[in-house]
Amino acid sequence: MYTPNDKYTQKAHYLGYRARSVFKLEEIDTKYQIIKPGMNILDLGSAPGSWLQYVADKVGPAGKVYGLDLQEIEPLDKKNVTIFKADIYDDDFLATTFKGKLFDAIISDMAPSTSGIKITDSALSLELLDRALQISKIYLNPGGHFVSKIFEGEDLNLWFSRFKKYFKMSKRFKPHASREESKELFIIGKGFKKPA
Repeated sequence: MYTPNDKYTQKAHYLGYRARSVFKLEEIDTKYQIIKPGMNILDLGSAPGSWLQYVADKVGPAGKVYGLDLQEIEPLDKKNVTIFKADIYDDDFLATTFKGKLFDAIISDMAPSTSGIKITDSALSLELLDRALQISKIYLNPGGHFVSKIFEGEDLNLWFSRFKKYFKMSKRFKPHASREESKELFIIGKGFKKPA
């Protein structure tokens, strides 16, 4: 059952995080060792900014974090974070902004505006997941890591079978902080093998 003030929401508020979703990333990071000091990270769909908060602290002053979202993100009081209001499908923006830049990890908590129709929502979610992978093929360092949300659907197995060839390790994972009734999973890739 959906409870807007559950323990993760309360904990996020207490610790000063903008959303409970931070604990999903924290659990993924603890289990799979995605974020390390000094890394350059791209966070897709980063509003309201809780993932940015977590990652900025983890990479430290030697690292750099870039957040991208269609929505306005309230600025963070962190010198190693740069925020852009932009569309992930705007290839010209990406090419201009990140020209010559590669990231050590690309992470995404993107989700479509849900309709309540599961087959539609999972298809839209898969489109966003695939877009995150397309961006990673261009802007992810060889050996880099990938984390992205997906609403589970019947087409995911086929997509995942293709995804696996790009990473030395690939997993599907549902964090404890995901709501029990939620269909969300996270796709994790470690050790990116850049396509020729």
